[in-house]
Amino acid sequence: MEKRIIRQRTELPSWFDLAKYRNTKNLTCLDWYWQLSARAHLWSFVTWEVPSNFYEKFPGNPVAQQAQLRATESRALLDSIRRCPIIDKDSFRDGRPLFGEIIPTPDFGVRSTSIADIAKQMFYIRSDERARALDVVIQGLPIQGETLVERPLVEVQRESLDEMLISVQLDVPERLLIENFAAFVRRAKATRDRESEEGSRYRTPDFSQWARIGILPFFDLKIWELQENVSIPNRVMADAIFELEHMGGEETVRKTTEKLAYQVLEGDVLKALATLHATQRLETDNHKP
Repeated sequence: MEKRIIRQRTELPSWFDLAKYRNTKNLTCLDWYWQLSARAHLWSFVTWEVPSNFYEKFPGNPVAQQAQLRATESRALLDSIRRCPIIDKDSFRDGRPLFGEIIPTPDFGVRSTSIADIAKQMFYIRSDERARALDVVIQGLPIQGETLVERPLVEVQRESLDEMLISVQLDVPERLLIENFAAFVRRAKATRDRESEEGSRYRTPDFSQWARIGILPFFDLKIWELQENVSIPNRVMADAIFELEHMGGEETVRKTTEKLAYQVLEGDVLKALATLHATQRLETDNHKP
């Protein structure tokens, strides 16, 4: 079906009010993490949303029940953002955390490995070596002397990743574990093939600039655009998200706001915000008497 084009600002949804976003200039690093994480999740949710009665086809299926719960939480989050776009991550609705479990709490470098982590690492192993490793493990072939499955993952991956899986022997004394872990991290970071210098990724962003270019109202209108199968030209988007005319026009939307939005969706911005917050927290803790 052909998309309806939004010709002017008055055709935007009634819940949209730029005045509701004025407090974005006061958001902290962690606040930005939560606000942008919510939009990234909702973008994905709306893109892949299924009809509400879809899950009824799988009665009693625990996976379908969990997916249905997540969908309900996502719709509640979307409704809440449209009422009050600067959302409190600790807010509750009907006795449940509004964010539920759909927005991940930022981890700060070290956490327990998830099944998704394992699947991701397997995906990045070169296909021929992945197939051989699976044959060895699944068919119960002798692992002793099988050099492939004993090699570190970093040696058989197709490209360098921001994360890696490691094994920790918990029966080893804690002091020795800490020393070995620190040495391992130093070696891994020193030999890792990085496309950019580490310092450039985690500089404190200009959050006031993020507020001025209207990244949150841009996200909220783009999510509505996806839901309603309409098209908002950059000219109309600029009229909607910029508080004053001199803040920018459709070129600013295309070159700045939209560019930042896609960086958020790719995950790099959220990782940088989580790391920056952890660094700030560490610095604060170190200066405590």
